Amino acid sequence: MLLKRLKKTTLMLASLMVIASHVPAVSSAGTKVTATASNQGNNRPYVKILTPPSNKSESPTIYFNEQPKIQWFQSDPDNNTVFKTFWVLVYDKNFNNIYSSTVLPQNTSNTTNSFEIPVTLPRNQTLYIAVSVQDESGNWSWTDDGMHFMYIQTP
Repeated sequence: MLLKRLKKTTLMLASLMVIASHVPAVSSAGTKVTATASNQGNNRPYVKILTPPSNKSESPTIYFNEQPKIQWFQSDPDNNTVFKTFWVLVYDKNFNNIYSSTVLPQNTSNTTNSFEIPVTLPRNQTLYIAVSVQDESGNWSWTDDGMHFMYIQTP
């Protein structure tokens, strides 16, 4: 069971990385640019989900709000980085996509950001959360410590 879940998680993360390398991004001028895995020696940003804090599916963070706020830390070893876009994904235990924010602009150098899920998420099941961030060079990264987990409980 655990091996099967690890294989699914690995396959899904690999798929997300492939998708991220092909996602069009929006430049500050409003035109589309091509996202790349690496661009002229620049480094990828680092992303860590802060809320929900649980990175264990067997002990997800409990919420009572069906539209929780997802918060993350973002940094980049390159100096003066501007984080151009982000993407939040929510999956169920079978890795069916429950919600995708699509690629949204953030255009900030702040090291934390958040996004409130604008739809009602399903209750009484474990949900998987992934966040991706793009820097101004077009480099994408998914959360470095993997997906995080939440459970929206009926009050």
